[in-house]
Amino acid sequence: MSDIDFLMYKELVELMPQIIATSKMCLQREFDADVHDPAHMESERQRFQEAFTFIQGRWTIDVLYVITLFDTLNYNQILQALPGINSRTLTDRLKHLEEKQVIQRTTHETRPVRVTYQVTEYGKSLICLLLPAVLFCGWPELIKE
Repeated sequence: MSDIDFLMYKELVELMPQIIATSKMCLQREFDADVHDPAHMESERQRFQEAFTFIQGRWTIDVLYVITLFDTLNYNQILQALPGINSRTLTDRLKHLEEKQVIQRTTHETRPVRVTYQVTEYGKSLICLLLPAVLFCGWPELIKE
């Protein structure tokens, strides 16, 4: 990890106590007797479960990460950037991400036809939501350094 990456990572990790405190405050508000709505909470729980089921698909995060990192990529570039993924799995992941409107597939009318993939605004917001979870996983190791 470069010094710049380390400093950015450390700065983001330092935000974790605030993220945790805010999350606890939100949970407490949900459990408050005056505000608590079991039907609303069940609806939120189902959406949360759907989001995590979607994200935990094998290679989903990897594909999303690579497209985000390079902004616009074609199929072969993604395939080359992810050693170990096979073409069928990549095709499935790309279709799934497109169906969920996390990435956008653009067909360019050239000869031969060229197809590129980009992360949508919704996908970028999803990445922003995932970042605290990724940082949380690495937090104990960073504190030890």
